[in-house]
Amino acid sequence: MRCSIITIGTEITKGFILDSNSNFLSKQLGIIGVDVRFILSVGDNKKEILDVLKFAYENTDLIITTGGLGPTADDLTRDCVSEFFGVEFVLSESILESIKQKFRKYTNMEMPEINVRQAYVPKGGIIIENSVGSAPGYIIRKENKTLVSLPGVPQEMKTMFNDFLKGYISDHILKRDKREFFLKVLGMPESKLDEIISQLGMEYNTIADYGVVDAIFYFRNDEFDEAKSKVKSFLTDKLSDSDVVFFFSDDLEDIPSFVKKEFLSKGIKLSTAESMTGGYLSQMLTSVPGATEYFLGGVVSYSDASKISVLKVKEETIKNYFATSLETTIEMAKNSLEIFQSDMSIAITGIAGPGTDSSKKEIGTVYIVAMMKNGKYLSKELKLFGNREKIRSSASLKAVELAIKLIRLESKNENSGV
Repeated sequence: MRCSIITIGTEITKGFILDSNSNFLSKQLGIIGVDVRFILSVGDNKKEILDVLKFAYENTDLIITTGGLGPTADDLTRDCVSEFFGVEFVLSESILESIKQKFRKYTNMEMPEINVRQAYVPKGGIIIENSVGSAPGYIIRKENKTLVSLPGVPQEMKTMFNDFLKGYISDHILKRDKREFFLKVLGMPESKLDEIISQLGMEYNTIADYGVVDAIFYFRNDEFDEAKSKVKSFLTDKLSDSDVVFFFSDDLEDIPSFVKKEFLSKGIKLSTAESMTGGYLSQMLTSVPGATEYFLGGVVSYSDASKISVLKVKEETIKNYFATSLETTIEMAKNSLEIFQSDMSIAITGIAGPGTDSSKKEIGTVYIVAMMKNGKYLSKELKLFGNREKIRSSASLKAVELAIKLIRLESKNENSGV
């Protein structure tokens, strides 16, 4: 199944916003066996949108568009799809009422008349409900070709894909007889993981991204449970003795989702104390719904003064060892536990660049401490590379990795009576 992804919007072609939609869709589609051949971006110009639709229609079987479903005059996707496919768009009274109710509920105002446009859907098409926003998506099938139009807002698009479109493509377009099983690994190069997995002799592929490697296994429906059990047993045995963190899942989940599950499964409440990362870790952890169930809060103590006044780090510690040091990071972790009354804390100090600090340590020097309320902790000194943003994101990921290691080490000790 060959596919084209078309992201529509002048804000994309002008570079005002980053096109994250095509990145998400191409990865997710690849996992279920769709061959994405083209990723195209086009501005809010009717002729150019029609030209891109023509190209995609002639060269691929599945076309997915995002954007252009809003209520304003420059939202042209409906008009272009109607003209290109010869499909009439008709007003859906039920969708219109749904949009009106959302306006009343979330904005405390009546729906502007302009938003009526969003209630027009293709006659005979399949409607994709938008539970997050106002504009529905839709599917049109013609001459063995399939067009899908989704909103351009990333959260709306992702929700509609995960809740409906992914299953629809698998069941009704691909008619697949296989299911996927996933492994996520932190702290191991893709080549090393591939070397281990290849011993299984099963169908799989790997995706590496910023220190995280995802392995996707493909099993026939009739062999899924047995094959899944074999993979888990083999890889648990191979990976448990290595210094890595790994998770199994029936879905491709992101790191924050896995972290939430890990903490909730052990009943551990977390707090953070960040310096160099400036809240990056806390933002990552709270990017998933329900993080409040385990994450109590964090302190961003960027200056030495705030480390002393808010996190109660001793002045002499910073004077003797500097702010970027293991000693300071340990005090930050310890005092975070006391401030938030948490079960575990994670603390990070470091130098993200482009300049260094009073310690004169190298750019990319990072100290991480994960500490339990019983005083046990793991620490890590790292030398990270890249620009400022890359160092901060990598440090946050490494902090998560260290915290999971500590949780599992504590659990192992409890089970062995240590």
